[in-house]
Amino acid sequence: MERIISASGDDRAEIARLLDACALPSSDIDPHLGRFFVARDEGRIVGCIGLQVEGGDGLLRSLAVVPERRGNGIARRLYAKLLGQARGLGVTQLYLLTTGAEPFFEMLGFRALAREDVPQSIRATDQFRALCPETARCLSRPVPSAD
Repeated sequence: MERIISASGDDRAEIARLLDACALPSSDIDPHLGRFFVARDEGRIVGCIGLQVEGGDGLLRSLAVVPERRGNGIARRLYAKLLGQARGLGVTQLYLLTTGAEPFFEMLGFRALAREDVPQSIRATDQFRALCPETARCLSRPVPSAD
């Protein structure tokens, strides 16, 4: 079983390869690498997720799992780890852009919203401004309090 751990600088190249293979942006991960988690199995990264914090809002970014390991709960475990981090940082609302994973994120409680309804601090991120296509759907959800 894979371990979910904080990413390190040594993971950068492997995370970028995974994101590239999943057709997700990787060019801007360096400043945010300290808020990435990876799922490791036998030394290999099989999944990742990142959080970009802008005030009390967070941008969920780069949730990716290698194709042969999808459907095994890795994405949910990565997301749970990210939620804990978001709570600890005082994030109250999460946003994301997706071009194909909307049903998965809706299962996690995210709901679609118009880009113009997203706070300016999130709209100003590289993800919103340039890296994700205009056709990407915007989703949001409050960060639940710890149970």
